[in-house]
Amino acid sequence: MNSNQHLFGKFEFQFDAVFYIDDLGSNYMTYLKSKHQDEPLLFLISAKEFRIEPDRISAQMINKTYIHDGAEREVNLSGATKATIVKKLEQLETSYDYALLKTIFDEAFVIVYLELMSDSFHRYLHSKTFIDFIKYKDSNYLNKIGRIPSEMAISGLNRSEPKRTGWRYLRNKLSCLWFDKICTFKFTSSMKA
Repeated sequence: MNSNQHLFGKFEFQFDAVFYIDDLGSNYMTYLKSKHQDEPLLFLISAKEFRIEPDRISAQMINKTYIHDGAEREVNLSGATKATIVKKLEQLETSYDYALLKTIFDEAFVIVYLELMSDSFHRYLHSKTFIDFIKYKDSNYLNKIGRIPSEMAISGLNRSEPKRTGWRYLRNKLSCLWFDKICTFKFTSSMKA
């Protein structure tokens, strides 16, 4: 038994870590593939790469692969969200607007991000895949992917408030996690519960 394994139960693991800790991201992808649910994470990765270098062809490809009804790797989005994306793609056909192009998948990204964070990531943390992966990691590694709640409070995150997990609460708490905290996101009326 790892000498740091007793700390495991005290950690709050951060979903963002799957994007910047390669072996954790690979392990999470392995878990999602084993459950035949890797489409949402693949979409997030594609959308993140798209936002760095947006172009119309890539936008159409992401739409065809993940958004469009009956897409090969369709992600779970409301009809209203899909319609918004299609409308924006149509606008881009008539006039080029870099700001519109760059943010075309923002709403879908947030919805899929929150869905993964609140559902499959939580199940992953309790899975044999994750337990086997993490049991031999040292405390330095654990500190990269999570924190002890008291450290979170010290670092400015108030964890003393009651734990809330409703969609509206999570949407409001999610501020600029999207792409290295470089954007602001206003929730549209289509996202209201």
